[in-house]
Amino acid sequence: MVESPLSNLSLVEFPWLLGMTALATYLCVPETDQMPAIGVMVASLAVIELVTRRPSGTVVRVVAAAIVLWSGLYGATGRQSAIVGALFAFWPFVLVGGSALWLRWRELPVARRSERWAVGLTGGIAAVAVARTGALQPTIRPALVAGGIAAVVSIAVCGLILGRPRRVVDRADAGG
Repeated sequence: MVESPLSNLSLVEFPWLLGMTALATYLCVPETDQMPAIGVMVASLAVIELVTRRPSGTVVRVVAAAIVLWSGLYGATGRQSAIVGALFAFWPFVLVGGSALWLRWRELPVARRSERWAVGLTGGIAAVAVARTGALQPTIRPALVAGGIAAVVSIAVCGLILGRPRRVVDRADAGG
């Protein structure tokens, strides 16, 4: 079975990424009546992970992400730019998963927790930037331009975060 690039997220990382996604969604959609319930769901997921000291299962993650996606598509109420913003709100997940795949492809060690958090925060900032600029416009073109710019800049920043020299430690050298 192939392991998901997001499966190595540790405690509270998934709810944190989902929270940034929900925030970006809230900031770009015109219909927001559903968003308080989404916030409660994300906060509850984080509390459950903290109390149980275990990351949530794959099914829970998929369902929670699908609910946030639904809230964005429902909240966009037919405005194409808001639909782009709601989809781009998932950029933190794309960056974290994409960086994990890139490191695996380059046969480098997996990202440390601090690096994953920095990559996720970079994606969250990019998603909020798109939500508050192009996704608020009445037409789709500004949203697409904002998304393209945010994607390129955030990928470059993540390259800087992950591009520091990494040393693969041989188990024999590590004493175990």
